[in-house]
Amino acid sequence: MNLLSFARISLLTLGLLSIAGCGGGEKVVSVSGTVTHNGQPVPGLVISFVPETATETGVSTGQTDDNGKYSLTVAKTGSSGAVVGKHRVWVSVPRAPYVEKDSAGDESAREERAKLAKQKGKAGASKSFPPEMAVLLKTYGRLDDSPLHIEVKDGPPIDLKLD
Repeated sequence: MNLLSFARISLLTLGLLSIAGCGGGEKVVSVSGTVTHNGQPVPGLVISFVPETATETGVSTGQTDDNGKYSLTVAKTGSSGAVVGKHRVWVSVPRAPYVEKDSAGDESAREERAKLAKQKGKAGASKSFPPEMAVLLKTYGRLDDSPLHIEVKDGPPIDLKLD
């Protein structure tokens, strides 16, 4: 076989492999569920699903509502769901929203920042949370230490029992 024939066969093989879908195309599926602790819903918790193997899709996050329900969104794209596969799950509390000062230096923006700072002070500047939340953050609040591993598949809701 001469060099020219080898090059043609190689190019043809690469073309067929790319058409067949090799080397990409991660499947993202809708992920939602309920987060509970001791049988009670956990509101106001940020849930992060981090793929255990490197993916192009990356991390998906969501926040629980007052009933502990969450839906994940892919951080990179904003699309709904998470990539299929094994994930490590960790939790955190949401950051206080940023209030931008308007162009005129509006007094209402300044008042809103002061109100948020006061609320933050009530919650405790030293990150003091309700005892239940502190337990959850201690156990599940660091990616490297979280014992929670979930396999994302296309299927039923993924309920998280943080007990």
